[in-house]
Amino acid sequence: MRRRVLPSSAVTWSGNQTAKDGGLDVRVAAGTPIDGFIPKPQTDVQVKKLDMPRAEIVDEMKPKPARVLRPVIVELADADGAYIIVSSDGSTADSALRNRREAMAEAVKDTSAGGKLVLDFYDRNRVATWVRDHAGLIPWVRSRIGKAVPGGNLTVLGPLRRRVWKRAILRMTTPVSARVTRGLRHRRYQPDPQGARHAGTCGSTRRLVGCRQDAARRSAV
Repeated sequence: MRRRVLPSSAVTWSGNQTAKDGGLDVRVAAGTPIDGFIPKPQTDVQVKKLDMPRAEIVDEMKPKPARVLRPVIVELADADGAYIIVSSDGSTADSALRNRREAMAEAVKDTSAGGKLVLDFYDRNRVATWVRDHAGLIPWVRSRIGKAVPGGNLTVLGPLRRRVWKRAILRMTTPVSARVTRGLRHRRYQPDPQGARHAGTCGSTRRLVGCRQDAARRSAV
């Protein structure tokens, strides 16, 4: 969202993955086209801890005993949105992924939502691919799944190491142009002992100042 200069307030989510939520855990209502893992401006995500084979997908979208498509999915179809099921334990090969997508399409077939929705299934590998695109989240995600990077848990580091980690994460996630602009804006120029001015760690400026000082000394002699 931030990469596309969209408000993060457009994303809402619920609590525990196993809690009852009416068929929806995360809702994105951006109001403007997005792409990639958020295929539509209106995208709803249902998150499940366990793997979701074909039969369970149908049960999730059209719960027993009525076997009626969930109202939130019907509303999403009316908004020309996307419905995504995420399984944090599932790991699917191409054929299994296709089977799960077909199950989702089967659930909306012959309903008012048929043909209106973008449907997809994300297993843990696709979620990992998504996370790798956001370097700042990697230490937090690894700590949550019990595979923390040594020294990467910001909550247990001392103040100095925490600042170093945050600075490194910021560098990984901030565009180079923004870092350069911020660095120039905040750089402080200080006079040297002989009255010349230099710019922190800027090597080219120091060389220029040095040349001027040498020329001044030669003219004085």
